[in-house]
Parts: sequence; structure tokens; C-alpha cells
Amino acid sequence: MSGTRTVNMIDTEAVAFMKNPAVHPDLRIMLASIIFADSEGITVLRKGQLQAWLAHPGRRRASSGFVRSRIDGLIEAGALAEGSTPTELRSMVAYGTEAESGEGNGA
Repeated sequence: MSGTRTVNMIDTEAVAFMKNPAVHPDLRIMLASIIFADSEGITVLRKGQLQAWLAHPGRRRASSGFVRSRIDGLIEAGALAEGSTPTELRSMVAYGTEAESGEGNGA
């Protein structure tokens, strides 16, 4: 696994970082998909959680259409897997790790 690094973040620090209005919405989604993923690379969030994390300052939530568009963009870019939704993010980082270890490529 050359070129990979292990990064450890405390959940509360990660959430505080994601709530920072200067952090791009796509980065917030990617961080959530990686940091809170289970062993299969899937992050399950409460309904409306991403809307709250992506809200502009002074607002309680981002629109569901905005959240969906950001997820769709990340799927198209190859950062999230097909089937990702606002309540279930599928990290391609985890899938890539699985494939490299021989579990996901038929080896």
C-alpha cells in the first residue's frame, strides 16, 4: 500500500472541522464518508445530518437538493460509490483499499 497514510482524528474534532463555514461542502461530505465509515466503507447518518453539516452560517439546514447535488458530483468524480445517499455514504477510499488487498478484485 505505497502512497497511503493513516490519519487518526477524534470524532468531535472532525465534526468541529466539518462545521467550519470555510470548509468546502464536498470536503465535509468526504470527511464524513471516511471518518465515520464502518469496516465496509459505509457511513450511515441520521436523516438530515448532512443538511445540518452543510448549512450556511445562520441557517439550520442546507436544502436536500443541494446535498444530493454535492453527493452526485462526488460520485461522478469517483470519490463516492454509486448508491451513496444523504443517509448512506459509500467511500471509494475504503473500496480502493479493499481492492488493493485482493478482497474486492477477484484475486
